[in-house]
Parts: sequence; C-alpha cells; structure tokens
Amino acid sequence: MSRKQTEQRRGRTGAQRRILKWAAMTTLLVLMVAACAPRAPIGPRTANQLHATAESAFRARNYPEATRHYEMYLQRHPQGSHATAALMRIAEIQMAEDRYTAARNTYQRLIDRFPDSGMVPDAAVGILRAFYKAGQYKDVIRYADDMLKKVRSPDDVQSVYMLLGDAYMAIDSPINAVYYLNIARQYARYPSDENRKKIDAAVSRLSAADIEVLLERIQDNEDLRGALLYQLASIHMQDDRKEEAEQVIATFLQEYPDHRKAEAVQKLREEYETLPLASRHTIGCLLPLSGAYKIYGNRALRGVELAMNRSNGIHLVIRDTGSDPRQGMMAVNNLLDAATPSVIIGPIITAETVAPEAQRARIPIITLTQKEGIPALGEFVFRNFITPQMQVAALVSHAVRQRGRYRFAVLYPEEKYGFTFLDLFQKEAILAGGSVVSTAAYGVNQTDFRDAIQSLRGGVGGGKAPGFDALFIPDAPRKTGLILPQLAYYDIRTQLLGTNLWHSDELLQMAGEFAEGAVFPTGFFPESRSPHVVEFVADFQASYGEDPGFIEAIAYDTARLVIGLLSRPDIRYKSALREQLAHVKDFPGVTGRTTFDDQGEARKDLYLLQIRDGKFIDAGEAGVAAR
Repeated sequence: MSRKQTEQRRGRTGAQRRILKWAAMTTLLVLMVAACAPRAPIGPRTANQLHATAESAFRARNYPEATRHYEMYLQRHPQGSHATAALMRIAEIQMAEDRYTAARNTYQRLIDRFPDSGMVPDAAVGILRAFYKAGQYKDVIRYADDMLKKVRSPDDVQSVYMLLGDAYMAIDSPINAVYYLNIARQYARYPSDENRKKIDAAVSRLSAADIEVLLERIQDNEDLRGALLYQLASIHMQDDRKEEAEQVIATFLQEYPDHRKAEAVQKLREEYETLPLASRHTIGCLLPLSGAYKIYGNRALRGVELAMNRSNGIHLVIRDTGSDPRQGMMAVNNLLDAATPSVIIGPIITAETVAPEAQRARIPIITLTQKEGIPALGEFVFRNFITPQMQVAALVSHAVRQRGRYRFAVLYPEEKYGFTFLDLFQKEAILAGGSVVSTAAYGVNQTDFRDAIQSLRGGVGGGKAPGFDALFIPDAPRKTGLILPQLAYYDIRTQLLGTNLWHSDELLQMAGEFAEGAVFPTGFFPESRSPHVVEFVADFQASYGEDPGFIEAIAYDTARLVIGLLSRPDIRYKSALREQLAHVKDFPGVTGRTTFDDQGEARKDLYLLQIRDGKFIDAGEAGVAAR
C-alpha cells in the first residue's frame, strides 16, 4: 500500500473515531438526564387501578368480580392505602349475600390487622349487625360491651345500643329492650321516629311489674315515661283493676297533659263507661282462608258467622292466616294493630305461631287444632277441639264400663297417627282396668294385611280363637275399608273400635257388612235428637243450603260460648274474660258438653256412633265423658 493510501485510511479512521466518540458522549448525556428526571409511580398506579376496578364492579353490583379484585388488591398490597376500604367492601358484599359468618370474620380481620384505622368503629358495629342478622341475638348482647370500647362517635354508640335493644326484643325481653333503646336515644343528634317506634313496640309488651321498674330507672325521657304510664293504665283496665288504672291516669294527665298519648289516656278512662255493653267487645277471627287448608278455614268461618247472627252488636274482625306460619304471624300482628279484640277464635293450622302473640298481648285465644302442647303456651291460650286422648278415653270407657270388654288388641299403621293412638290406648286401657294383650303394625302402603292379622291371633297363646274381645284400628276409612274384609276372611270376629275418621260414607261403601257393629267417637253427629243440634242443623241448612260438619260445629260452639260471656255485664275486661273461660263447665254445645280444665284444654262429652244396617246411629252413649 502506498503512503498516500495509508494516510487516507488513517484519516477516515480518525473521522470515524470522532463520530463514535461524539455518539458515546451524547448517549451518556441522555442517560444522565434520564437518571435525574422523576420516575413514574408504576407500583401505586397499579394499586389504584386495581381498587378502582373493584369499585366499578361493586357499583355495578357485580359482587363476585368486585370481591375478586378487592382480594387481589389485598394480596398484592396488604398494607395499601385502600386495604381497610377493601375489607369493608368485602364485608358489605357478604352481608348483602346473607353470609353473616363470613362478614363477621372479615370485620374482625380488619380490626386485627388495622387496630388504629378509622374504620374500626364501623367494623365493630358491623360485627354486631352480622350477629343480629344471623339470629344470634345472645351473641349481640354478649359482645356489645367489647364493641362499645372500639367505637367513638355518638352515631356509632347509638348504633350499638339500638342493636342491643333489638336483640333483647328478639329474645322477648322488652324491659331490657326499652332500657337500651332509651340509651340509644340519648346519643342521637336529633329525635328518631325509628327509635320511638321501637320503644313503643317494646312498651306494648311490658308487664305491670316491668313498667314499675322502668319508671324508677328512667327519669329523663318524658315521652317514654308518658308511654309507660299509658301502658300501665291499659294493663290495669284489662285486668279489671279499675282503681289502680284511675290513679295512673290521674298521674299521667297531671304530669304530661300535652303528651302524644294524652287523648288516648282520656278515652281509656271514658270508653267503658260511655259505650253500650256489646260495643265494648270485638271478636278476632284467625282462620286459613287461602292456601292448602282453606277448605277448613272457610268451613269454620261459616260456623262463626252463623253464631254471630245472635251476637247483639259484638263486632267480628277476620284475618286470613293462610296455611303457613309466616302468614299466620302477619295476620295476628295485623289483627292486634287494627283492632283491640277481647278474644280471638282460631287459628287451625298455625296455632303454635299465633298463640304466643296473643299470650304476649294478654288476649284470650281459643284455638281449633289437634296439635300437641298448644294450651301449655300460656294462661291466655285455650283449645276447643276433639283430640286423640278424648277419643281413646271415650272408647275405652264405653268398651269397659258399658260392654264389659277388658282385653284389647290394636292393629295400627306404622306412622305418627298410628303410634300416637297406640300409646294413648295402652295407657287408657290400664287406667280403666283393662289391658292391651296384642298389637300388630302394617306399612302405610300395604294392601295385604295377612301377616299383621295372623300376628294378632298369635299374640296371645296362639290357637284358632283370638285372645282379645275388642280390636282397635286407628286408621282412615280407605285403609280400614281394606282391612275389615280381611279380618273376616281370617275368622277374626270381635268388637271393632275406630277413631272419628270412621265417620265417613266411604267406609260404609268399602267395608259393607264387615263394618257392622263397629263403634267409634265423633265430635259432631248431625242426626242427633239434641234440641241444640236440631236447631243448629236447620239454621245452617237454611243459611248455606247444605249440612254442617264437625269443623262448622266446633267453630259455631266456640263463637256461641264467647258471645255468651261477652254479653254479661260483669265481663268488661280481658282478664275477667280469661277467668270466666277458665271456669266454663258443661257448656251445652252442638259438639257435646264442654268444660275447660285448669290448663285451658277443653274436656268434651263425645258422641259414640255405631254402624248398624249400613248406617251411623247413636251408640246410646253420647254423653260418656272423656277424661
């Protein structure tokens, strides 16, 4: 290579080096400037966006998506600025979805992780609200003191005491409910209609003794003290303690003449003196007029309305309980709000739900049901109906005392109805001096009863002749109609005993001659020659164009009994009516003579019928008392 070429090459290389050096310096300068510039907040911006996405889903009520993003936020940013808000949102969603245990755990999670957060008071109140919504009322009471230590503002303190009051109402402790609801009122920034309504509801359930205690403890709430005095005067009037009522009324009008209850108190003092006797009383009627059992409710209503034709102005207020407990509760509450009944007739199906409400209101209620334990719900709860125990007592009494039969067999279905009657029959037979020597059961779907029948025969000593002289079969007409011919086929011929279900044309048609001589009890016999029955049947036929049945008859008797008591001049107050009901003895009804025992249970003289020549006839023992 020539010298000239070498120099040219070196020159180009130098130029290239200068360019490369300039590029390197430029790059370094850019990097230095970039290093000095502020960085974009990539992490926080991602957290904010995640929380914003969760909030957007929450506002759209897309709770699964919202929960997923809130939990994602908490996982990635456990100490982030939105962490407590995310936990509160999750708990809010869980409450909305009725997942109260989960909500409670989420609130507690917030309190444990962020004890100094301003959201701790809301979480504390949330825990109590979750307990209340879940029906864990005693837990609201148990943890209220702990949660009060975590709240600060008067609004939060008020919320805790309101929940305490609600919880005590839910466990039927109105005295404590009033006390804590009144404390809640003291923390309110302005008077609350909700608080006052809750206090009024609790006051309406107080006893006289409860009111006396609260009047001693509560001195600073004139509105509440006036409401307490009004309720106390009402209770004294109901209990026929007129002098005590007038003293309370005088105190009320002197201390609180401008109270919202003043007009009601004045009317309370005047109404029983100024109104005609009949107008002082209202009969409430609670029956299933809709739903699965409406046929029975409407039949009972016919009986009540027929009796009311002779009521001399006593009012009747009817409410439909439907065929489920929830509607029954709504019906009784509506009745108690809309009227002040002196007594309630019914219900048929929802007695165990409705009767406690009447008991709390201290209003006598006469239920029309077979359900066990109803009169035991309180001293204001009565029952006028035919029960299994009445039937068995009448049957055994007839068989032992009138027919001289002491050895019994029982053939029964393997279901509650059969078990109930078997147990009662065994006990009653022993009390009457007899015994059940043989029993046999059959399945509810059986149509061939050979094994059960042969078991009866072999139950006492085997052999061809049965070892008993009367057979009790507690079952419905259709099944009994299949059993009786098979008894004859296997040569078991004895006195047949049944329940009131046998009073059915279906049994006559199915069993025919094999039912001859059978004896069973019934609560009502329209062919009876009793003047009361003859008159009732004639009136019913004239009014409705058909024959009455047992439901119509028992409702008619109940209404007639009540109307007779309310028409007496000495029955002014509910407590007096309750006492008179408790002493009813031998009321001559179309369903037999009726007496209420000291438990509020009707004891009735049942009709005993016999099947003869394919017809139902009086067995000659109508009037055999059921113990």
